Amino acid sequence: VSDRESIELIRFQLDKLSDEQLASITNLSKFEAIEDVLKDLILQDNLAKAQAVTNKIALLPSVESAQLSDEQQMLEVAAAYMALTKEQQPLVTNYAVFEQVRDRINVLIKEENVRLAQPIIELINQLPNKADVTLEHDDQIAQVAAAYNAIPARARNEVKNYSTYNSVNNALIT
Repeated sequence: VSDRESIELIRFQLDKLSDEQLASITNLSKFEAIEDVLKDLILQDNLAKAQAVTNKIALLPSVESAQLSDEQQMLEVAAAYMALTKEQQPLVTNYAVFEQVRDRINVLIKEENVRLAQPIIELINQLPNKADVTLEHDDQIAQVAAAYNAIPARARNEVKNYSTYNSVNNALIT
């Protein structure tokens, strides 16, 4: 396979020749046999790389048993698949299984993010209106900030009322 570029360059040059010029090449059949061997080697290499990803997918949990703890394994499979060429990717025979497991894990991640955000949303809902903020609310505002900073960054997007916290916090500062 390391001579692939040379063989492809020769083929490119041969394709430019007329039929008469090609007929004058005495060892063309030897070159074509080498091309066939190269094609077989490339196919075998593509199949082997696709099979490695197929095997990784087979090791994923079932859709029904997928858990948040399977996220890293799912991400590793995704990276392995993305590293394949466009010729190799269609050779992965169980990619649909990966998509189902990935989608299930993404649902679990979303649910976990919402679960983690919910207490912060409730804390923000308990804050006073920004017009009513006094120094006495400092601890309450700090509690929201601490809780917000304690959750993973991806869960923070689920705190849909965070702008309310910002308004109240800014009112305290000014």
